[in-house]
Amino acid sequence: MSVKPIVPKHHHNTGANQLTKAIDVWQQTGTYGEDVKIGIIDSGIDYTHAAFGGPGTTEAYESVDPTVEAPPELFPSEKVAGGIDLVGDDYDASGQNGSPVPQPDPNPLPCMAHGTHVAGTAGGYGVEADGSTFDGDYSELTPEAMDDMLVAPGSAPKAELYDIKVFGCEGSTAVTAQALDWALDPSGDGDFSDKLDIVNLSLGSDYGAPDDPDADFVRKLVDNDVLPVMSAGNGGDLYGVGGSPGNAPEGLGVASIRDSYVLRDAVEATAPSDVAGDVPGQFSQSYTGYDELDITRTVVRPGEDNADGCAEFSAEDAAAADDAIVWLEWDDNDETRACGSVERADHAEEAGAAGVLFTSGEEHFGAAIAGNADVPVFQLTGSATEQLRAAAEAGTLELRMTGEGRTSLPTTDESIEDTPSSFTSRGVRGPTVKPDLASPGDTIASALMGGGTAPTVMSGTRWPHRTRPASRRWCGRPNRTGAPPRSRTG
Repeated sequence: MSVKPIVPKHHHNTGANQLTKAIDVWQQTGTYGEDVKIGIIDSGIDYTHAAFGGPGTTEAYESVDPTVEAPPELFPSEKVAGGIDLVGDDYDASGQNGSPVPQPDPNPLPCMAHGTHVAGTAGGYGVEADGSTFDGDYSELTPEAMDDMLVAPGSAPKAELYDIKVFGCEGSTAVTAQALDWALDPSGDGDFSDKLDIVNLSLGSDYGAPDDPDADFVRKLVDNDVLPVMSAGNGGDLYGVGGSPGNAPEGLGVASIRDSYVLRDAVEATAPSDVAGDVPGQFSQSYTGYDELDITRTVVRPGEDNADGCAEFSAEDAAAADDAIVWLEWDDNDETRACGSVERADHAEEAGAAGVLFTSGEEHFGAAIAGNADVPVFQLTGSATEQLRAAAEAGTLELRMTGEGRTSLPTTDESIEDTPSSFTSRGVRGPTVKPDLASPGDTIASALMGGGTAPTVMSGTRWPHRTRPASRRWCGRPNRTGAPPRSRTG
């Protein structure tokens, strides 16, 4: 008998078929995950999404009441074969963004996008370009064919998924142990014959202790032939930062590496002609108007004394910003940044801006940006910043922002393939060396919660990539800190 403190866990993520050679396995063995039961211990799976054989409409997602039993025609299904909501929507172990007391409900439909994305990378069917669920021969798929799909198949597209919801709409969780217990005995009758085969835990806590009590449950599952696959952590290149329960000796701890292929958001430079065309970057997460977004505006810059937009705009700057897109300088260093994305978006909105453009010196983002609900914000990559800077300074730059620009621009950078993600945790050195292996976990495209057929892009990084469909089902609260906290991982 022992008493140990439970350490709250946060989100992490992995995926990508081409770099993991899942395509080779399909072609060479004809094995696609048949008869394998995978538990997704996370924020829930949107079983209405076409990637899981659902109706594939936003309306289907919005129509489900998460406080009552799921409609039997939607859940359980052939793909999402079972599951449980252990916490309810208004749960946060820290108590900062909801109740620290779990209030389970009978329906594991999510209100945070992370679990749906993870489930899609693990075992989604895939979604064709026309929005239909893929039902063809996986052995005949090529990388080029999957590039044309809205959502590519998961690594084990014929596996059964089990939706084990341990997060509310925001925050951390302290019920990982209960989730692991459920995975070993879903019926709760003491007979383990209905156990799952694999559980995915894209979650953890930095500087995790090897004697974290959740590790005891990991050990119990392994003793009964259930494989826990767990994030090694997103604490960065620091000694001893490896997360728990990913550092449990018995489980499989996975670090994140990068793929050369990245599906990015895009805006269109419409003038001047020498920079015209789509340019890559990332849209903000809190903006609610993407379904209707379609604006073309001149880009203006505030005065040098407020180039980053961290202060309220002067009368002169506000007059220039009114109904324009405002160019604001962004500091990529978390330690020296004067303010976050929320403050900048708020100031630009108060000045009447139609949109906001952030610069960057980074080609590959370490985190998402929050922004606010009322004005679209787009952050340029480092190369796009340099491409457009001269035109912005000359006052000749014009941009078009549309909701269709999200996850629309395929890019490649062969120099980063198979290299560690900037956020991935350095492993621990005792009692065993961790992580056990590395897998793609950086800017991975998968299913979008509430998106019907749509994809979204996430990384095993510092903040859940919160896509926000125009829906009453969105429970997440805007991040008012601007810069995503490192401890909150996506």
